[in-house]
Amino acid sequence: DEVYAAIYAELAHEPPPLLAARPITVLATPSAHRALAMAEDSRFACIIAGRQLSEMNGIDLLQRMEQQQPDCVRLLLGGEVGEDELISAVDLAHIFGVLRRPWQDFELKATVAQALAWRRMQLSNRLLASMVRAASGG
Repeated sequence: DEVYAAIYAELAHEPPPLLAARPITVLATPSAHRALAMAEDSRFACIIAGRQLSEMNGIDLLQRMEQQQPDCVRLLLGGEVGEDELISAVDLAHIFGVLRRPWQDFELKATVAQALAWRRMQLSNRLLASMVRAASGG
């Protein structure tokens, strides 16, 4: 939420809020297998995976990440992504979106902010639905 607020404030040209209350952690690795191992020890709000990785393709990594952390929003990073590949990414990995190379900083920040806002909405909807079910006795 703090990342979303900071990016939103920057896009609106407002001074960003202080983020010292909860530090933001960004983890990076060139290894898909290491990313999956990291996901065993840490909870992620968002993952951005390259389309072409040395150990597996990015869609496979994002699909496996979805199985490990279904609430982690997934973004695919690549150059030209073909229609079949995009359909596969959406169907198999349930990606939020694609960032194409080269990107502008604004585009990257806006896409991540949108992905985090979508994630927050999904989690809120799930919580509200469970509250309604509990209140109605079902």
